[in-house]
Amino acid sequence: MDTVEGYLALDIRKLDCVQPLSGRTTLVTFRRGEEEVAAIRVEMLERGQIVLKYKYEQSEEIVDRIKIVYGRYHFGGNRRWFICPDCERPKVILYCRRYFRCRTCLSLAYRSQKQSALNRSLSRVAARRRKLGGSGSLVEPFPTRPKRMRLKTYSRLAAEDERECSEFLSASLAAFDKLLGSRFKVPEKGGTTASNQ
Repeated sequence: MDTVEGYLALDIRKLDCVQPLSGRTTLVTFRRGEEEVAAIRVEMLERGQIVLKYKYEQSEEIVDRIKIVYGRYHFGGNRRWFICPDCERPKVILYCRRYFRCRTCLSLAYRSQKQSALNRSLSRVAARRRKLGGSGSLVEPFPTRPKRMRLKTYSRLAAEDERECSEFLSASLAAFDKLLGSRFKVPEKGGTTASNQ
């Protein structure tokens, strides 16, 4: 199963041109690092529909019509979703495999779904530490509290970090013990000495 990280992602929250009755055309570019990898033209036809125009694999001209629905947040403001043309469900992000479709229709997974529980745990800890301005490394101390972050929030994140680091180290030691146990057999009473396999 492929992961979403390998595909162009069109996020409706980042499309300023998708406003009701805007009638605008906008060029949306996709970057990987500093390099521009693709560009698509987004044209607002009418309220509730956009057209994506782009070249697929630098040759085939694609015109992809996508419906949009609008809703309201409970505390005011508008919310919008793409309607995936295949499953007709509201989605925030569509991915491009020739046409823009949702993750479910393209059978895409997140990278974390392919990781072991141990690696997922390590990724969570590293992401939390990077978000607070640290390097993400477990060997460095937990980052200091950023300005304007509530002490209660910082304390909660620090407690989560301590708990998850402890769980990660315990699981790592258990996995290491299991690995050693399978590599070195302990002799039974009256048996021969242990040998390295």
